[in-house]
Amino acid sequence: MARKKVARLPTMAGKKDIQERRERVRQLIAEGLSSREIAIALKVALRTIQYDRQEINKEILETLRGKTVENLLSDFLLKYDSIYKEARKTYRNTSNDNAKIGALRIMQQQERDKIILLQSLGFLTRVKEIIGFSGLDETHDLSVREALARIKERNNNEK
Repeated sequence: MARKKVARLPTMAGKKDIQERRERVRQLIAEGLSSREIAIALKVALRTIQYDRQEINKEILETLRGKTVENLLSDFLLKYDSIYKEARKTYRNTSNDNAKIGALRIMQQQERDKIILLQSLGFLTRVKEIIGFSGLDETHDLSVREALARIKERNNNEK
């Protein structure tokens, strides 16, 4: 007589493992990996990743349910601003040139992402209409190349 398979509920440790794996799946999705690539990277079955993606989508939809477009846009803009501010803080508080350049790149990417979001929603018709956040220091408008040149110049002057 064949035994029936009984679905087992995950243990507390199992739930934690699943949550950690799904967080990693989210990161890898954001990096542009396919489900197959994620499965290989995490050494799990493709079906597991497909199921995780379904569950992640359900979580996202649940989070979005009941929010207005204005609330969602506000949430996104606040997140962009908080990442930008953290990067700016890193830029100001570190003497490591590589960390400064990394922070500038993050700041620059946040600006681009914010503009793309606003354009895609029809709030901006031209990129030039964005001047930037108010009250920021000079690093706001620096390109990474300009910042690197300033850092090198400062280092040469200190020698």
